[in-house]
Amino acid sequence: ISDDCYSLASYMWGSLRHSDIYCLRRAIRSTRLRGTGRGLNFSYVTTLLLVRHGRTRLNAEGTLAGWTPGIGLDEAGRTQAAELAARLAKTQLAAVVTSPLQRCVETVAALALSGVAAPEPVADDRLGECHYGDWTGLSLIELQAQPQWQTVQHYPSTAIFPGGEALADMQARATAAIRHWQRRVEIEHGSDAAWLV
Repeated sequence: ISDDCYSLASYMWGSLRHSDIYCLRRAIRSTRLRGTGRGLNFSYVTTLLLVRHGRTRLNAEGTLAGWTPGIGLDEAGRTQAAELAARLAKTQLAAVVTSPLQRCVETVAALALSGVAAPEPVADDRLGECHYGDWTGLSLIELQAQPQWQTVQHYPSTAIFPGGEALADMQARATAAIRHWQRRVEIEHGSDAAWLV
């Protein structure tokens, strides 16, 4: 997985629309081309499925949840999680790694309930939502009036949330987590394995 894919993964947590569950696939059974003396060689790369958690009440209300405890999936979110599980029913996953946030844990729990071939999910704090600090619990309408809103929207790599985390720091921790799990999956399951975050 290239560095630009890691960067995309790191920013996805806060930028995807809440009405959909997104899966980003990095080359299911796809190949990376390498030049050799006898032409081209094909080598498998692991498949990383990046999944956005299902919808929550705060998503529907347009409120920034961040690390607020007790925010689980609403009815629409549970339906989305079940649809995800149905979509992945024939996929064998070598690992399932999740943010420790309740909405994420509930989303991946739907995989086990539907019989998807996957090990027990593992929570990794580095994959958690950005720490929004003073912005946590505010509505997106309220946040648009904040002076820093334009920075977050147009120059996210420079944004630091008041009393919270810099988006660049979130990117760094999420990237480190993805690289860690990528290496582990490849060592333990081979380079053609599929795994989910």
